[in-house]
Amino acid sequence: HASSALMNGRYHESIHQLAVSDSLTGLSNRHGFYPPAQELITNMKRTGGDVSILMVDLDHFKSLNDQFGHVFGDSILIEVSRVIKTSTRTTDYTCRYGGDEFLILLPNTDISAAENLAKRIQHQVDELSFFQGPAHIHPTISIGISDMENLGENEPKKILEKLIERVDSALYQAKLNGRNCIFIWENDLTPIEVPRSDSEIEFLLESLT
Repeated sequence: HASSALMNGRYHESIHQLAVSDSLTGLSNRHGFYPPAQELITNMKRTGGDVSILMVDLDHFKSLNDQFGHVFGDSILIEVSRVIKTSTRTTDYTCRYGGDEFLILLPNTDISAAENLAKRIQHQVDELSFFQGPAHIHPTISIGISDMENLGENEPKKILEKLIERVDSALYQAKLNGRNCIFIWENDLTPIEVPRSDSEIEFLLESLT
């Protein structure tokens, strides 16, 4: 009975892990990201620690998928997620947020340190090379950055939502600035409804079911 209970426990743990992890990259999915992220924000509010957030997006990813196929696109996502994993600390929270978007929540990290991390990740992705037939591809990324300054919210869930809204707008601004760059949220930057492609919307709907 003890052994069957142990096996049952492991089975349920495996099922839970599948539910909160992205099967392609091994990072958390949205289900796995939100609860610990909110808990982290609660702790940081209590201790007064800085919290920053990065949103990383692959440039022209849809074009790469359309031209070279989804298997090739997946190989790029896997390598970019590996860069993110090896660049972040065990105390950071990473998530595959959209089809080609990643979130990194950074406790005890101010904007300057977050920008340094963003530059390291961007540099490492710049050094990646992929070959598809005669084509030689160097993917690039755009990164938005924000922190909890002047959020005007007290509830952890609302704080996280506002943080993501801000960093999404910062990322969109990086895209408007020509891609392959980093943009830090500014207080006079108005949060915007970021347009989504059909493939991104499809991924978001799948991740929420």
